[in-house]
Amino acid sequence: MPTSTRAWGLAVIALVILAFLRVTEPVTVGERPAADSLRKKEPAAIKVGPFAFYKPAVRLRLGLDLQGGSHVVLRARKQAIYTFRTARPLFADDAERAQLQNAVVEALPEDLVDQMKLDLGSRNPRTVVVRLTVDTDAEVTSRRAQLVDLLNKGPLGAYGLNPKVEVEKIKVDKSVLNQVRDIMEQRVNKLGVSEAAVQIQQPDRILVELPGMKDPQQVLDTLQTTAVLEFVHIDKKYQSNRQEIGGHVIYKDGNDNDITKKVLAAGKVIVDGSELKPNCKYEPDPKNGMPAVAFEFKPSGRDKFYEFTRKNTGEVLAIVLDGEVLSDPTIHEPIPGRGQISGGFESVAEAQRLADLLNAGSLPVPLEIAENRTVGATLGRDSLTASLYAGLLGLALVLVFMAVWYRLPGLLADVALLVYIVLLLGVLKAFDATLTLPGIAGIIISIGMAVDANVIIFERLKEELRAGKTLKSAIDAAFKRAFTAILDSNVCSIITALVLISLGTGAVKGFAITLLAGVVISLFTAITVTRLLMNVASTWRISKSLSMYGVKPAEIAGGPTAATGGQRA
Repeated sequence: MPTSTRAWGLAVIALVILAFLRVTEPVTVGERPAADSLRKKEPAAIKVGPFAFYKPAVRLRLGLDLQGGSHVVLRARKQAIYTFRTARPLFADDAERAQLQNAVVEALPEDLVDQMKLDLGSRNPRTVVVRLTVDTDAEVTSRRAQLVDLLNKGPLGAYGLNPKVEVEKIKVDKSVLNQVRDIMEQRVNKLGVSEAAVQIQQPDRILVELPGMKDPQQVLDTLQTTAVLEFVHIDKKYQSNRQEIGGHVIYKDGNDNDITKKVLAAGKVIVDGSELKPNCKYEPDPKNGMPAVAFEFKPSGRDKFYEFTRKNTGEVLAIVLDGEVLSDPTIHEPIPGRGQISGGFESVAEAQRLADLLNAGSLPVPLEIAENRTVGATLGRDSLTASLYAGLLGLALVLVFMAVWYRLPGLLADVALLVYIVLLLGVLKAFDATLTLPGIAGIIISIGMAVDANVIIFERLKEELRAGKTLKSAIDAAFKRAFTAILDSNVCSIITALVLISLGTGAVKGFAITLLAGVVISLFTAITVTRLLMNVASTWRISKSLSMYGVKPAEIAGGPTAATGGQRA
């Protein structure tokens, strides 16, 4: 055997062994870690000293469609900021400001109070800023007219609002979606789902897939929560109508109507979650051992918080998360830059989830659920089983066809095909790819494509043998002359796969990735591995007969011949 053939053979064997070990992980020291799609340890099959031997099994990460889980599509909503300018200052001090803001809130209809943020002169004593969630440009215009009418006739009418209202539309563009995606990824990572996928779907949607996640409500609570934490100064007059329901504080009027939203809208936000350090953590309340979340302010927030609590001893400061009052303690003494959120937590997990949300940050825009479905684990297993059976059946048919039709070269192509499958799975594992149902379809299709090059080569080999060439020369000529056609067809497939990867999403991209990997590896196995096997087989005595290549002696140019390694009989 030539030195170059021996070197190539050793290299291929080494690649196959590495790929096999990468995919199956048959030998480890000590206990094998749990598989990606499982959450438990597996017992060792055989233990020899420090080594544990396991039954070989494919260890690839499984996608949502194969192991079940949650599939959520979130839609980002637009916002509009309306700035009204007054002819004279709105108030002289905080007391007058609180009185005026409360009057404005009382004059607004419920649907506006429910979804808006009202900022009365906190930055400029001559401005009223209203932030609203909107869906269309037409709604921006209609809401503007509604606000102008309401505020000009209401408590602010005497201040002479400028009818030329400034409107700033916060659009949902690529940068906003990227920010939402990054926050979603941080939140998802806290759920402990390593196979999660968070993808942007233009123009305004975020796709989140959580394989193996069995609690859909926890997923929705974690993803949809905007996590806007605010410390709001509440007028003490509302404490007489204060109630605690379901771990949260609500306020009611004399007719037992819930007025919490109006109370919060009339209050003043002292600091918010943007001024927290990202080191919030769960720790038990030292007073009663109940779950609580410890927080710490950044320097700017720390100074504002301390100054307010110093000047307002005896006042009520509500801790508000996404419009719900978690607690409303009374200020007994100045509070430095650290604090604790307690009350309202039913479990340690709930307190930990709030800490994770605060650390990840608040979302730049509100989100709504556009699509929500749960894939059952049983359905995923059924899909995986059916796909594996289809793949094995397709592989068996290809192996039989190649062996029957092309005989010895077909058998060698079958060996190369098995090498191809091991290498493909090894590459997918090495790049930590997630195997999905479309991905399996790509693998099954690529199995047929993997022998396509061999078909071209073997048909060319028959022609070369019929032309009277020796076996060695016929093999060299077949591979050389078939290479151009093989390269052209595979390049076209590679271009198609690259286009699908760049423009496709979700299932299409999963299919394209496995297809691309399959085409590239099939080029290697068809050109290198099959040729290596053919060169080795050509030295065997059994391979000298032309019938082993599907060629009859009568078909040979110049009369009956028997091919040998270097001459014709």
